Amino acid sequence: MRRFSEFLQDVREGDADYELAGFLRELSEQVSVTGKVGTLAYTIKVLPGGDGKIIVKDTIKLNLPEPERPSTLFFPTSEGDLSRRDPRQYSLDDLKVADQKVKPVLRSTEEIEGAEMEEDR
Repeated sequence: MRRFSEFLQDVREGDADYELAGFLRELSEQVSVTGKVGTLAYTIKVLPGGDGKIIVKDTIKLNLPEPERPSTLFFPTSEGDLSRRDPRQYSLDDLKVADQKVKPVLRSTEEIEGAEMEEDR
């Protein structure tokens, strides 16, 4: 009996074998990247050719796994549109700026430590 691999080398003068090898490599790479299942299907249709001949037609179907696509969170507006901003949440534009004339009191480490010692007494 003739081996299938030898037959495959003759289908379309070796093009089927070459295509299958390339598709298998592409499939294995995508499965490794995505961690998902993919398929490679090879179908052979055998037809009568008349006068004792046989016609072979082949089909290759490659189903690559799809990578995850990130989703985006939206909020519906009262008008029925979608917005990235939550209408229930205040924006920074809604906040008031504190009086900028007030200067923070800065104290040195020595002053802070001295004050703590006096509190301990």
